[in-house]
Amino acid sequence: MTALVFQVVHKDTGNCTETMTRKTWDTGSFVGQCARLKLVDFSSDAWGHINFDDLRGDISCGPNCSFAA
Repeated sequence: MTALVFQVVHKDTGNCTETMTRKTWDTGSFVGQCARLKLVDFSSDAWGHINFDDLRGDISCGPNCSFAA
């Protein structure tokens, strides 16, 4: 397996509301590779937080992927 180590390959953002909206991303070009999903809240407001739900795909976790610094 190949790992995408510390390489940002996609970014997306919400609408600054509590209403959930579906975001999609075609990851077909990354089949057979390992990746890490990182959710970041860059809000400087005291109430900033992340709403995230419904991750779908052919997802597996296991010892075949390693992310060395």
